Amino acid sequence: MNTLHTPKMNYRATLLLLILKCTFTSLNAQPTTGVPTNFHYNYCEIIGERRSPIAPIDVMVDYGEPVKRSKAARAQQEQQGKRNHFDSMAEAMNRLDKEGWEFVQAYVESIEGRSYLHWILRKKIVEVEER
Repeated sequence: MNTLHTPKMNYRATLLLLILKCTFTSLNAQPTTGVPTNFHYNYCEIIGERRSPIAPIDVMVDYGEPVKRSKAARAQQEQQGKRNHFDSMAEAMNRLDKEGWEFVQAYVESIEGRSYLHWILRKKIVEVEER
C-alpha cells in the first residue's frame, strides 16, 4: 500500500492548498480607485500690523485671492471657512492649523514706523486619479 496517497493525506493537501489560495487572494486585493498620483501646495500668509507700540495688532489672512470688501461678501467667505480678520496671530494660526495649514516661515518688516509680522503657511493638496 502506498502511504503517500491515503485519503487523509489528500484531505490535508487540499486543505493546505485552499488556505494558501485564500491567503494570496486576500493579499492581492487592493482598491483600484482613489490612487494619489500627484500633489502641490497652496500658500497663505498671516499678516499682523502694529501701527504703534501701544496699539493693538491688526491681523488678517491673505489666501491669495481678491479681497471682498462688502459685508455680504465677507460673510460668504466666512461661511466657506475663509475668515480674513482675527484678534491675534495665535488665534489665526490655531484656526488655520485645524484646517490643515502648516507653518513654513516668518519674517518682520518695518515701513514708516509700522511693524508688519508675516507668517507663511502651506497646505498640501493631493490630486487623486480615478481608475
